Amino acid sequence: MAKPRIDDEAVRLLAHHPELLYTLSPRQFEEIVADILVRSGFNHVHLTPPSRDGGVDIYAKKDDLVGTSLYLVECKLWRPENPVGRPVLQKLYGVLADKRANKAVVVATTRFTKDAREWAADKPYQMALRDYDAVTTWLGQCLDEG
Repeated sequence: MAKPRIDDEAVRLLAHHPELLYTLSPRQFEEIVADILVRSGFNHVHLTPPSRDGGVDIYAKKDDLVGTSLYLVECKLWRPENPVGRPVLQKLYGVLADKRANKAVVVATTRFTKDAREWAADKPYQMALRDYDAVTTWLGQCLDEG
């Protein structure tokens, strides 16, 4: 089982002051998301190199009663006024097909455009969108579980 990398105090600070997410570097945000995945039960979480990552920031595997699932996670530390659009999703979806993974997840500190949400809605078993509100909820859940 993977172990959390981020100390509880940092998670607590971000949970109580999520606006501090915008002070992180993109790599630090990826590390926070990886840590959240570990804390939520993914038993193998691998951060890709900061550059030349092949379109994926995190590979997360989870074992359950029926087998192992592989999630491809792309993190976007973007300002609220800069929503994530459909091209980001389409690129990750291509990597999903290439890697034959189970699900692609875009985790962002912003929202998603209407076009992006509509495009992803047609692929509920392959694509998940997690926005700023989801990230702040995850951070709170880490506190509840800790």
